[in-house]
Amino acid sequence: MKKILALLLLVCSLQASAQSVNPIEIVVPFAPGGLASIMGLMTAEILNNNKIPTVVIHRPGADGTIGANSVARVAPDGRTLLLGTSSVLSSNLVFGVPGMEYTEKSFVPIVPLGKTGLVLVTHEKNPIKNLDLLKFYVKANPEKFNIGVWNTNLGKIMQDWAHREGLPAPQIVVYKGSNQLLPDVYGGHVLLGFDTWPAVIPLAKDQKLQVLATLDKSVLREVKAIKPQQDIVNISKAYPDLEFSIWYGLFAPTGTSQQLLQLLNTVINNELQKDSYRQKLRNMDIVDYGGSAESLHATQRRSIQIMSRLRKEIK
Repeated sequence: MKKILALLLLVCSLQASAQSVNPIEIVVPFAPGGLASIMGLMTAEILNNNKIPTVVIHRPGADGTIGANSVARVAPDGRTLLLGTSSVLSSNLVFGVPGMEYTEKSFVPIVPLGKTGLVLVTHEKNPIKNLDLLKFYVKANPEKFNIGVWNTNLGKIMQDWAHREGLPAPQIVVYKGSNQLLPDVYGGHVLLGFDTWPAVIPLAKDQKLQVLATLDKSVLREVKAIKPQQDIVNISKAYPDLEFSIWYGLFAPTGTSQQLLQLLNTVINNELQKDSYRQKLRNMDIVDYGGSAESLHATQRRSIQIMSRLRKEIK
Protein backbone atom coordinates (compact mmCIF):
# COMPACT_ATOMS: atom_id res chain seq x y z
CA MET A 1 0.00 0.00 0.00
CA LYS A 2 2.82 2.43 0.86
CA LYS A 3 4.43 1.75 -2.53
CA ILE A 4 1.15 2.46 -4.35
CA LEU A 5 0.62 5.68 -2.42
CA ALA A 6 4.17 6.78 -3.17
CA LEU A 7 3.63 6.18 -6.88
CA LEU A 8 0.34 8.08 -6.80
CA LEU A 9 2.09 11.02 -5.17
CA LEU A 10 4.78 10.89 -7.86
CA VAL A 11 2.13 10.86 -10.60
CA CYS A 12 0.43 13.88 -9.07
CA SER A 13 3.77 15.64 -8.69
CA LEU A 14 4.77 14.97 -12.29
CA GLN A 15 1.36 16.03 -13.58
CA ALA A 16 1.49 19.28 -11.62
CA SER A 17 5.06 19.95 -12.72
CA ALA A 18 4.27 19.23 -16.35
CA GLN A 19 1.49 21.81 -16.37
CA SER A 20 3.91 24.63 -15.54
CA VAL A 21 6.86 23.72 -17.77
CA ASN A 22 7.46 22.17 -21.16
CA PRO A 23 6.02 18.66 -21.65
CA ILE A 24 8.12 15.52 -21.73
CA GLU A 25 9.77 14.99 -25.13
CA ILE A 26 10.15 11.51 -26.54
CA VAL A 27 12.84 11.67 -29.22
CA VAL A 28 12.33 9.21 -32.08
CA PRO A 29 15.64 8.96 -33.97
CA PHE A 30 13.97 8.12 -37.29
CA ALA A 31 11.65 9.87 -39.73
CA PRO A 32 7.86 9.93 -39.17
CA GLY A 33 5.83 7.08 -40.60
CA GLY A 34 7.90 4.06 -39.59
CA LEU A 35 7.30 1.62 -36.76
CA ALA A 36 9.62 3.51 -34.39
CA SER A 37 7.48 6.59 -34.95
CA ILE A 38 4.30 4.62 -34.29
CA MET A 39 5.71 3.21 -31.04
CA GLY A 40 6.82 6.66 -29.93
CA LEU A 41 3.41 8.17 -30.64
CA MET A 42 1.67 5.33 -28.81
CA THR A 43 3.87 5.89 -25.75
CA ALA A 44 3.14 9.62 -25.80
CA GLU A 45 -0.56 8.85 -26.06
CA ILE A 46 -0.35 6.62 -22.99
CA LEU A 47 1.34 9.32 -20.93
CA ASN A 48 -1.04 12.03 -22.15
CA ASN A 49 -3.99 9.79 -21.24
CA ASN A 50 -2.57 9.77 -17.71
CA LYS A 51 -2.38 13.58 -17.71
CA ILE A 52 1.40 13.62 -18.17
CA PRO A 53 1.84 16.02 -21.12
CA THR A 54 4.16 14.43 -23.67
CA VAL A 55 5.14 15.16 -27.27
CA VAL A 56 7.12 13.22 -29.88
CA ILE A 57 10.10 14.82 -31.57
CA HIS A 58 11.52 13.18 -34.70
CA ARG A 59 15.26 13.65 -35.18
CA PRO A 60 16.27 11.31 -38.01
CA GLY A 61 19.65 10.89 -39.63
CA ALA A 62 23.02 9.13 -39.36
CA ASP A 63 21.47 5.72 -38.57
CA GLY A 64 19.61 7.15 -35.58
CA THR A 65 22.67 8.71 -33.96
CA ILE A 66 21.50 12.31 -34.40
CA GLY A 67 18.47 11.70 -32.21
CA ALA A 68 20.32 9.50 -29.72
CA ASN A 69 23.18 12.00 -29.44
CA SER A 70 20.72 14.78 -28.64
CA VAL A 71 19.22 12.83 -25.73
CA ALA A 72 22.62 11.76 -24.41
CA ARG A 73 23.59 15.45 -24.11
CA VAL A 74 20.61 16.68 -22.05
CA ALA A 75 20.34 16.92 -18.27
CA PRO A 76 18.90 13.73 -16.71
CA ASP A 77 15.79 15.49 -15.41
CA GLY A 78 13.23 13.21 -17.01
CA ARG A 79 12.12 15.83 -19.53
CA THR A 80 13.76 14.21 -22.55
CA LEU A 81 13.51 10.48 -23.29
CA LEU A 82 14.68 8.28 -26.15
CA LEU A 83 12.66 5.79 -28.17
CA GLY A 84 15.49 3.26 -28.31
CA THR A 85 15.72 0.47 -30.87
CA SER A 86 17.90 -2.56 -31.47
CA SER A 87 19.64 -0.79 -34.33
CA VAL A 88 20.43 2.41 -32.40
CA LEU A 89 21.30 0.80 -29.07
CA SER A 90 22.92 -2.46 -30.16
CA SER A 91 24.15 -2.64 -33.77
CA ASN A 92 25.35 0.98 -33.77
CA LEU A 93 27.21 0.37 -30.52
CA VAL A 94 28.95 -2.71 -31.94
CA PHE A 95 29.80 -1.49 -35.44
CA GLY A 96 30.03 2.23 -34.74
CA VAL A 97 28.64 5.14 -36.75
CA PRO A 98 30.55 8.31 -37.72
CA GLY A 99 29.60 11.10 -35.33
CA MET A 100 28.22 8.79 -32.64
CA GLU A 101 28.74 10.41 -29.23
CA TYR A 102 26.79 8.04 -27.00
CA THR A 103 27.76 4.69 -25.46
CA GLU A 104 25.81 1.87 -23.84
CA LYS A 105 26.28 3.69 -20.52
CA SER A 106 24.68 6.91 -21.81
CA PHE A 107 21.14 5.61 -21.23
CA VAL A 108 19.16 3.63 -18.68
CA PRO A 109 16.16 1.47 -19.66
CA ILE A 110 12.65 2.36 -18.57
CA VAL A 111 10.25 -0.11 -20.18
CA PRO A 112 10.23 -2.55 -23.14
CA LEU A 113 7.64 -1.59 -25.75
CA GLY A 114 7.76 -4.65 -27.99
CA LYS A 115 9.61 -6.81 -30.49
CA THR A 116 9.16 -7.77 -34.11
CA GLY A 117 11.19 -9.25 -36.96
CA LEU A 118 12.90 -8.25 -40.20
CA VAL A 119 11.93 -9.34 -43.70
CA LEU A 120 13.63 -9.12 -47.08
CA VAL A 121 11.21 -7.80 -49.72
CA THR A 122 11.01 -6.84 -53.37
CA HIS A 123 8.20 -5.34 -55.45
CA GLU A 124 5.26 -7.60 -56.21
CA LYS A 125 5.69 -7.64 -59.99
CA ASN A 126 9.36 -8.59 -59.81
CA PRO A 127 9.87 -11.99 -61.49
CA ILE A 128 12.22 -12.89 -58.62
CA LYS A 129 9.66 -14.88 -56.63
CA ASN A 130 11.92 -16.67 -54.14
CA LEU A 131 15.41 -16.66 -52.67
CA ASP A 132 16.79 -19.22 -55.15
CA LEU A 133 15.76 -17.03 -58.08
CA LEU A 134 17.30 -14.02 -56.32
CA LYS A 135 20.64 -15.84 -55.98
CA PHE A 136 20.58 -16.78 -59.67
CA TYR A 137 19.70 -13.20 -60.67
CA VAL A 138 22.36 -11.39 -58.64
CA LYS A 139 25.10 -13.77 -59.78
CA ALA A 140 24.20 -12.86 -63.35
CA ASN A 141 23.63 -9.17 -62.57
CA PRO A 142 25.93 -8.23 -59.66
CA GLU A 143 25.71 -4.52 -60.49
CA LYS A 144 21.96 -4.60 -59.77
CA PHE A 145 22.28 -6.24 -56.36
CA ASN A 146 21.22 -3.44 -53.98
CA ILE A 147 19.34 -3.54 -50.68
CA GLY A 148 17.58 -0.59 -49.04
CA VAL A 149 17.81 -0.31 -45.25
CA TRP A 150 17.18 2.37 -42.64
CA ASN A 151 20.31 1.53 -40.69
CA THR A 152 23.72 0.89 -42.24
CA ASN A 153 24.65 -1.69 -39.64
CA LEU A 154 21.50 -3.74 -40.24
CA GLY A 155 22.67 -3.91 -43.84
CA LYS A 156 25.71 -5.80 -42.56
CA ILE A 157 23.42 -8.74 -41.77
CA MET A 158 22.56 -8.97 -45.46
CA GLN A 159 26.19 -8.46 -46.47
CA ASP A 160 27.23 -11.34 -44.24
CA TRP A 161 24.46 -13.57 -45.57
CA ALA A 162 25.47 -12.80 -49.17
CA HIS A 163 29.10 -13.62 -48.37
CA ARG A 164 28.14 -16.97 -46.83
CA GLU A 165 26.06 -17.81 -49.90
CA GLY A 166 28.91 -16.99 -52.26
CA LEU A 167 27.02 -14.03 -53.74
CA PRO A 168 28.45 -10.68 -54.86
CA ALA A 169 28.61 -8.02 -52.15
CA PRO A 170 25.32 -6.07 -52.21
CA GLN A 171 25.25 -2.28 -52.39
CA ILE A 172 23.56 -1.00 -49.22
CA VAL A 173 21.30 2.02 -49.82
CA VAL A 174 20.52 3.87 -46.59
CA TYR A 175 17.21 5.66 -45.99
CA LYS A 176 16.01 7.74 -43.04
CA GLY A 177 12.99 5.51 -42.39
CA SER A 178 10.47 3.00 -43.72
CA ASN A 179 8.29 5.72 -45.22
CA GLN A 180 11.10 6.53 -47.67
CA LEU A 181 12.51 3.02 -48.10
CA LEU A 182 9.42 0.97 -48.89
CA PRO A 183 7.98 3.27 -51.63
CA ASP A 184 11.33 3.00 -53.42
CA VAL A 185 11.12 -0.80 -53.23
CA TYR A 186 7.60 -1.09 -54.65
CA GLY A 187 8.46 1.62 -57.15
CA GLY A 188 11.34 -0.50 -58.40
CA HIS A 189 14.04 2.07 -57.57
CA VAL A 190 15.92 -0.45 -55.41
CA LEU A 191 15.86 -4.20 -55.96
CA LEU A 192 15.34 -5.23 -52.34
CA GLY A 193 14.36 -3.78 -49.00
CA PHE A 194 15.23 -5.04 -45.52
CA ASP A 195 12.63 -3.74 -43.07
CA THR A 196 10.38 -4.65 -40.17
CA TRP A 197 7.45 -6.96 -40.86
CA PRO A 198 4.80 -4.61 -39.36
CA ALA A 199 5.94 -1.83 -41.72
CA VAL A 200 5.62 -4.22 -44.67
CA ILE A 201 2.22 -5.74 -43.76
CA PRO A 202 -0.08 -3.13 -45.43
CA LEU A 203 1.99 -3.14 -48.63
CA ALA A 204 2.07 -6.93 -48.71
CA LYS A 205 -1.72 -7.03 -48.30
CA ASP A 206 -2.12 -4.43 -51.09
CA GLN A 207 -0.04 -6.59 -53.47
CA LYS A 208 2.75 -4.03 -53.68
CA LEU A 209 5.50 -6.04 -51.98
CA GLN A 210 6.43 -9.70 -51.87
CA VAL A 211 8.42 -11.21 -49.03
CA LEU A 212 11.38 -13.42 -49.95
CA ALA A 213 12.90 -14.18 -46.56
CA THR A 214 12.92 -13.48 -42.85
CA LEU A 215 15.31 -14.01 -39.95
CA ASP A 216 12.77 -15.36 -37.50
CA LYS A 217 10.54 -18.47 -37.54
CA SER A 218 7.72 -16.71 -35.68
CA VAL A 219 7.68 -13.93 -38.29
CA LEU A 220 7.70 -16.61 -41.00
CA ARG A 221 4.44 -17.96 -39.58
CA GLU A 222 2.89 -14.48 -39.63
CA VAL A 223 3.97 -13.87 -43.23
CA LYS A 224 2.62 -17.25 -44.32
CA ALA A 225 -0.73 -16.39 -42.75
CA ILE A 226 -1.03 -13.44 -45.14
CA LYS A 227 0.89 -14.92 -48.10
CA PRO A 228 0.21 -18.69 -47.90
CA GLN A 229 1.20 -19.33 -51.53
CA GLN A 230 4.47 -17.44 -51.40
CA ASP A 231 7.81 -19.27 -51.19
CA ILE A 232 9.46 -17.67 -48.13
CA VAL A 233 12.67 -18.79 -46.41
CA ASN A 234 13.80 -18.37 -42.81
CA ILE A 235 17.48 -17.47 -43.28
CA SER A 236 18.28 -18.08 -39.61
CA LYS A 237 17.36 -21.76 -40.00
CA ALA A 238 20.55 -22.22 -42.06
CA TYR A 239 22.50 -19.56 -40.13
CA PRO A 240 21.26 -19.46 -36.50
CA ASP A 241 23.68 -16.70 -35.56
CA LEU A 242 21.91 -14.39 -38.03
CA GLU A 243 18.65 -14.57 -36.09
CA PHE A 244 17.98 -11.00 -35.05
CA SER A 245 14.82 -9.32 -33.78
CA ILE A 246 13.94 -5.65 -33.80
CA TRP A 247 12.99 -4.34 -30.39
CA TYR A 248 11.72 -1.00 -29.13
CA GLY A 249 12.03 0.44 -25.65
CA LEU A 250 11.89 3.69 -23.74
CA PHE A 251 15.21 4.97 -22.34
CA ALA A 252 16.33 7.97 -20.27
CA PRO A 253 19.71 9.68 -19.88
CA THR A 254 21.83 8.01 -17.21
CA GLY A 255 21.35 9.74 -13.87
CA THR A 256 17.59 10.16 -14.20
CA SER A 257 15.73 9.65 -10.92
CA GLN A 258 14.96 5.99 -10.21
CA GLN A 259 11.60 7.03 -8.75
CA LEU A 260 10.67 8.73 -12.01
CA LEU A 261 11.83 5.72 -14.06
CA GLN A 262 9.69 3.42 -11.90
CA LEU A 263 6.73 5.75 -12.24
CA LEU A 264 6.93 5.79 -16.02
CA ASN A 265 7.38 2.01 -16.11
CA THR A 266 4.29 1.48 -13.96
CA VAL A 267 2.07 3.91 -15.89
CA ILE A 268 3.04 2.49 -19.30
CA ASN A 269 2.80 -1.15 -18.21
CA ASN A 270 -0.67 -0.60 -16.76
CA GLU A 271 -1.90 0.85 -20.06
CA LEU A 272 -0.25 -1.83 -22.21
CA GLN A 273 -2.31 -4.45 -20.41
CA LYS A 274 -5.58 -2.83 -21.49
CA ASP A 275 -7.45 -4.55 -24.31
CA SER A 276 -7.29 -1.52 -26.59
CA TYR A 277 -3.49 -1.42 -26.60
CA ARG A 278 -3.09 -5.19 -26.61
CA GLN A 279 -5.24 -5.34 -29.75
CA LYS A 280 -3.36 -2.47 -31.36
CA LEU A 281 -0.03 -4.21 -30.78
CA ARG A 282 -1.35 -7.57 -31.99
CA ASN A 283 -2.56 -5.89 -35.18
CA MET A 284 1.01 -4.72 -35.78
CA ASP A 285 2.46 -8.18 -34.95
CA ILE A 286 4.30 -6.70 -31.98
CA VAL A 287 5.12 -9.28 -29.30
CA ASP A 288 6.69 -9.29 -25.81
CA TYR A 289 5.45 -5.79 -24.98
CA GLY A 290 5.73 -4.39 -21.49
CA GLY A 291 7.85 -5.61 -18.60
CA SER A 292 10.61 -4.47 -16.31
CA ALA A 293 13.55 -2.20 -17.01
CA GLU A 294 15.78 -5.18 -16.22
CA SER A 295 14.15 -7.26 -18.98
CA LEU A 296 14.74 -4.45 -21.48
CA HIS A 297 18.39 -4.29 -20.47
CA ALA A 298 18.70 -8.07 -20.89
CA THR A 299 17.19 -7.83 -24.38
CA GLN A 300 19.66 -5.09 -25.27
CA ARG A 301 22.62 -7.15 -24.03
CA ARG A 302 21.50 -10.20 -26.02
CA SER A 303 21.27 -8.23 -29.25
CA ILE A 304 24.69 -6.66 -28.60
CA GLN A 305 26.13 -10.17 -28.21
CA ILE A 306 24.51 -11.29 -31.49
CA MET A 307 25.86 -8.29 -33.38
CA SER A 308 29.29 -8.77 -31.80
CA ARG A 309 29.41 -12.34 -33.16
CA LEU A 310 28.30 -11.02 -36.54
CA ARG A 311 31.09 -8.44 -36.54
CA LYS A 312 33.64 -11.21 -36.01
CA GLU A 313 32.14 -13.16 -38.93
CA ILE A 314 32.38 -10.16 -41.24
CA LYS A 315 36.03 -9.62 -40.34
